[in-house]
Amino acid sequence: MSDDMPKVRSIKWWWISAVVVFAVGMTLALIGVQRDQQLISDLVRTPSGCVSTIDISATGRYYIYVETKGTIANLGACNNDTRDYKFDVAPEVTVALQSSDGTDVDVRPDDSVEYDAPDFAGRSIVTFMISEPGNFVVNMQSAQADAVIAIGQNASMMDGALLV
Repeated sequence: MSDDMPKVRSIKWWWISAVVVFAVGMTLALIGVQRDQQLISDLVRTPSGCVSTIDISATGRYYIYVETKGTIANLGACNNDTRDYKFDVAPEVTVALQSSDGTDVDVRPDDSVEYDAPDFAGRSIVTFMISEPGNFVVNMQSAQADAVIAIGQNASMMDGALLV
């Protein structure tokens, strides 16, 4: 009987350890999903036909995404309609980006980043580097009147997915 006690005790500790590891793993996954959702919802969005001024407060690499699913809220004079949008195929868009002094920002084609979250979906179309934070003017045009672009840093839900 005393030989069975260490075996029972080790099985019990194994199960307790497994449950703890599972709980920690699920917690880290939930934190990662919430972080990704916040990152995507914080992208700056602008609809077709608008000339928008955006404030970029940090240096680094940024992307402009064409969104295929999402909601755009009241943007004031440029667009005062809150609306949902969903496309099977991303709309064709042209984008011009300038610094506040009118200098063109060098945007380069890049379709390497995509995201698909419950509220938003999109794929990068260009990337650019910001060496000095400030205000920038973005002008997006599209034949698709409901087209929307989003601007921000890497919104890939796969990069940095592991928190440990």
